[in-house]
Amino acid sequence: MIFIYPTGFLTNAFYGTGFYLNSEWVYFLDNTKFVLGESCSGTTFFSILVAYLIYAKIAYNISLLWLLFAYPITLISNSMRVLSSIYAHNVLASLKAQSYGDYIHVMTGTVTFLSCLLLIAVLIEKTRKVHNNEEQNITT
Repeated sequence: MIFIYPTGFLTNAFYGTGFYLNSEWVYFLDNTKFVLGESCSGTTFFSILVAYLIYAKIAYNISLLWLLFAYPITLISNSMRVLSSIYAHNVLASLKAQSYGDYIHVMTGTVTFLSCLLLIAVLIEKTRKVHNNEEQNITT
């Protein structure tokens, strides 16, 4: 619930045809029904992200703000994944994409979440280098 409703709400802000029913968001595209439920709530990505941020806090002493942003980052990333899945299905409709729905879901999730995780790792590395350079300039 803490992931499904807000993710669906964000997705609906961009897609605009969803409704919330029985703890799931439901979207329709032509004759295809998309369901944002427990299996695609983003909790796995959230767990991986928090684990990485805890590691980065221990290894690099990053700001605790990163951990506070883990939840909104997850919501935005998962909304992008849902929108990407709907868009990919729409693009691939001529190839009978209904039969490949699970694969589209997994592939768009993998690409979206790995890209987001990589972007966060790069941002942490860049901010860490800038912070280290500032500290060196102050001490010299």
